[in-house]
Amino acid sequence: MPPKHNFEWRSQREYHNLFVNRADNDLAGPAWRIEVVGLPGGGVPGKQVDQSDLSKLIDPSTGGFWEMMCFDDWLFDLEKIEILYPSRMVKIYIVKKS
Repeated sequence: MPPKHNFEWRSQREYHNLFVNRADNDLAGPAWRIEVVGLPGGGVPGKQVDQSDLSKLIDPSTGGFWEMMCFDDWLFDLEKIEILYPSRMVKIYIVKKS
């Protein structure tokens, strides 16, 4: 993991920077909903995104899914990313801290 104060690294993984709510007229196709599960304190609001935004779940340096993401500048490990195609929903699960 990079230094704690590497702001560029952290901003590339910030949920609010990666996913922006899209208005109905700003969508190229059917909307997808992104929800975050397991964040302490109630979490962050879900977002309605364009299907092309789903590629932002991929780490460009590795080609794999992100293993960590920031939520309101707090860094969390990801347990899993669940893509539910029929309902057009993505659920991002946070690793529970013991």
